[in-house]
Amino acid sequence: MKTTDIYLEGKSIFLRSMQPQDFGEPMVRWVNDREVTKYLYRGTFPANAQSLQDEFHNMKGSMTDLQFAICLKENSQYIGVTGLHNINWIARNGEFRILIGEKSAWNKGAGTEVLQLMTSYAIDILNFNKVYLGVNEANVKAHKSYLKAGFKEEGRSRQEIFRNGKYFDAVRMSLLKGEYLEARTSWPLWETIQKQLSV
Repeated sequence: MKTTDIYLEGKSIFLRSMQPQDFGEPMVRWVNDREVTKYLYRGTFPANAQSLQDEFHNMKGSMTDLQFAICLKENSQYIGVTGLHNINWIARNGEFRILIGEKSAWNKGAGTEVLQLMTSYAIDILNFNKVYLGVNEANVKAHKSYLKAGFKEEGRSRQEIFRNGKYFDAVRMSLLKGEYLEARTSWPLWETIQKQLSV
């Protein structure tokens, strides 16, 4: 791992800028794996390297989307993608998204670290007033982790998601700056974040 690659780091993962090659393999494998995309909008249509490269180039100059590669600190392995999307620079908010594609990295706390890093980045660095997200009602584990981090439910879009022959509600959740300032001190990663952001 080169220190120049690191933008933000947790205890087990770090975030770096996305590179063109990140939109090839293994991302093609991830988004075509129905287990990986089980609760996501991705995966409805097949992806290939060209379609993902087009996505990279379209997003490269975007003022409303920021993406980062998620990598393991122990070996710099690229395990997923996270970002802030649909950014509204006037209202100071944006949508958090995450995909951890490498199944060997599941259930080890990487998602929690990414959520805390990205939320702190959005509010302390980008001056967001709110970070919001959408979660499939069936993704109980993710829903609980967002609640634990301090996110509140704003409402539901009923039967918004169609996956595997069934309709599911999309639960919209958010964290306001004031709520974040209270919640962050209980985060396991807060001391690590505080040192990096100097807040």
